[in-house]
Amino acid sequence: MWIGSYSDVLPYVREAWNAVLEEFTATIADAERDELVTLVRYLSELAPRHRGHPLNSVGNVPRYGLQRFVSRFDVLARQAEVELIRKLRDKQP
Repeated sequence: MWIGSYSDVLPYVREAWNAVLEEFTATIADAERDELVTLVRYLSELAPRHRGHPLNSVGNVPRYGLQRFVSRFDVLARQAEVELIRKLRDKQP
């Protein structure tokens, strides 16, 4: 049973979190890697005050709102579809 605070254990959790993100990063194609890893970092940040999209901390947008993420993931999915279609088209005789 843990009786310490979250901040006491945070360095160890962060070390494990970074290891998982490195493994995740290695599985992503170069074209989408940077943005996708950045979005995952925003969504899974261990310190709650830093979690969420940085632009959501300005203005009237909910701090933990997901609309920016939904939009970016939609764009990334469409880009991946276009790339897949292009690759399939290039392989045809």
